[in-house]
Amino acid sequence: MVLVISGVLIGMGIIRETLMGYPPQTERYQLQIQLTEEELENILVLHIIDETDAEAFGVPESPPEPVNYPPANISKVSLGVHGKYLYVKFEFFGELPEQKEDQIVKITAVILLDKDCNYSTGWVGIDAVIGLVIEWDENGQLSYGFSMVYNIPDTPNLEDEQWAVQQAVDAGYQINLPHMGGPGYNYFVIQIPMDLLGLQSDKQVIMEIHAEAASVEYEHYFFDSVKNSQYNYEGPGQQYGEALKITLP
Repeated sequence: MVLVISGVLIGMGIIRETLMGYPPQTERYQLQIQLTEEELENILVLHIIDETDAEAFGVPESPPEPVNYPPANISKVSLGVHGKYLYVKFEFFGELPEQKEDQIVKITAVILLDKDCNYSTGWVGIDAVIGLVIEWDENGQLSYGFSMVYNIPDTPNLEDEQWAVQQAVDAGYQINLPHMGGPGYNYFVIQIPMDLLGLQSDKQVIMEIHAEAASVEYEHYFFDSVKNSQYNYEGPGQQYGEALKITLP
């Protein structure tokens, strides 16, 4: 499936499923960041405020009337580097639910990362897919995962999204990520190993950052892509929706 936002294309499809991680992230497999909240706050020095939610009301397969869903409405994303890790914090206007709500079946918060600002590498430039998936089964049982799929093979075609991401997964380029927060909180922090992505401080990257909620009836019950006038990027060939170009701290 291809998602259209403000006339720009973003592929989705298999992304939500692959981010669940392998093995499935039950309590047994949850990896915790070994830092205190105070230490993390000192590390997170780049803050991107989401300035508008207009795109939440203009995506396909969404309700006919605008919906505001705070648990998937991003207020701020913060980044910082410590040692060999990149830390990213998502903050939301509402608490990520633990208990199933009647209409909601899945919540996703994702970074589509172009690590080298090069559209000829990865899937239309996307080299890694990073983030959180929360979902409930038919009995209301919660499962969730923090995961990264990386080394996505090169293809310039939007239609190759499922093939490209699945190729990376099948080749073993998927890891579960240590985190803090998540369901039961209005934020989460993920710890990303920079060596696997060839990243370092002061390197420029392009990111598309979004969160969404799916309901029984609507695939995109609510959608919010981070937009910020200081970092918005609309370079030639850019196909990531509301892209941000930043320099890693």
